[in-house]
Amino acid sequence: SGKWSLGMPHFKGKLKWPSGDHYDGEFLHGHFHGSGTRLWLEHQHQRSYTGSWQNGIMEGFGEMSYRDHSVYTGWWHLGLRQGHGRIVYHPSNSFYIGDWYNNKRHGYGVMASKDMKHAYLGMWKEDEYQGPGILLNKGKLCEGYFEQ
Repeated sequence: SGKWSLGMPHFKGKLKWPSGDHYDGEFLHGHFHGSGTRLWLEHQHQRSYTGSWQNGIMEGFGEMSYRDHSVYTGWWHLGLRQGHGRIVYHPSNSFYIGDWYNNKRHGYGVMASKDMKHAYLGMWKEDEYQGPGILLNKGKLCEGYFEQ
């Protein structure tokens, strides 16, 4: 539902698929564009995204909620987590705050358990500790250069 132009959704509207997936937001010449919410109901990968879209792709700032109730809030580029962002993992409630590149933790970031007994502050490369950092494990502190 919504406005159409040249046979395509244009401006604000809603789109629903037979699977139950849907999008509610802004369109530009048939593409999700501007702000909107997309819900995917795939069996194993149910998730929803609310935020900025450009030409049908998540682009800019937004929030993704996953089936396991983990939530990522931050920047997206070409549909991937990229730039600064925060994810809270559930059910553990551990979190990561920092830089992302190509959907992976990459650059400076902090990851910690909810009780703060386990934490890492430092550099990351493709989801791994890489470079200078500080590791806290049950009250023991290790500072150094991490390599994989």
